[in-house]
Amino acid sequence: MVNQDNVSRLVINGASNKETARALGISPSTVATHVESIFRKLNCATRAAATLKALTAGLL
Repeated sequence: MVNQDNVSRLVINGASNKETARALGISPSTVATHVESIFRKLNCATRAAATLKALTAGLL
């Protein structure tokens, strides 16, 4: 099952939307939607900021 945790783990490890989509068997636009949702929830605008917030908050 694909969820934001799966997407966020791949993104944190540096995977692009295309790479994440391939790994999870979903479309890159679905990955982008998940990433945007993660940004909104963490109140961030970049992958680096989201990664830092998620790690320091113990979310991953």
